[in-house]
Amino acid sequence: MKKIGNNEDLKPDQPLALFDVDGVLVRPYVIEHFPRYIIEHNFNGFDAESFQEMEELKTAYEKVQLSYEEFASRLINAYAHGIVGQSEAYVSQLAKDFWDHSKSIAYPYTLELIHLIRPYFSIVAISGSPTMALMPMLLEWNFDLVFATEIQTTPDKIYNGIVEANRATRQGKNRVVELLKTHTSPDVWNKSIAFGDHPTHDFPLLQNVQAPFLFMDNKRFNKKDKTIQELTNQIPLLKTVDRGLEKHLILSTVQNQLKDLDILPTSH
Repeated sequence: MKKIGNNEDLKPDQPLALFDVDGVLVRPYVIEHFPRYIIEHNFNGFDAESFQEMEELKTAYEKVQLSYEEFASRLINAYAHGIVGQSEAYVSQLAKDFWDHSKSIAYPYTLELIHLIRPYFSIVAISGSPTMALMPMLLEWNFDLVFATEIQTTPDKIYNGIVEANRATRQGKNRVVELLKTHTSPDVWNKSIAFGDHPTHDFPLLQNVQAPFLFMDNKRFNKKDKTIQELTNQIPLLKTVDRGLEKHLILSTVQNQLKDLDILPTSH
């Protein structure tokens, strides 16, 4: 587990709030926003050909020419190649600059959602975007733990292009959930909550908690596609949330669901 901030280690009896960051707290995807920021500002920190490859992969995926698993694997490999030769310290500084100039990628409800649940949960990020790119925002939001895509460095802390952990896939997220279970008591999961934006990739998060939330945009929410219906059948307590709603409606939807399930005190 990667501890962040100045928080204590994960408490075995503290309920968890699991977040898939992209599509829930920020507009997707940080793994694309970050290198684009580096290139557009002419910083020497990301290989232009690797970024072009990432753009082409995204287009191919949107045209249904690639499965999600292949897309996620190749996209993360392209990102890893893009930062080859860069120092961890330099990429960390670029990430701070990126977040300082990119706070608008956070959804309008993000900060208040975190503040709503912070007093009652250990807050855990589980993301397919790279850890280093996410760290400035997660530190600012006082997250307790982060499990994100990890790119290997040499002993001298230079990125070598090897993907150490891909957390974009269902399998990657399932491994994180199983690891968390080894550090928590079984009762924790009866009071834990999770937020995802995809019925398949985020299934391990949504399946294992008492209060799962699926955040979607207007188009998909209205479409009510077969995959979402199947997920609802498998997870009866799943609550779908339309990201297009006004902020106060999104927050009240989450709050009311948690009160109904006796996860938040009714006086909150």
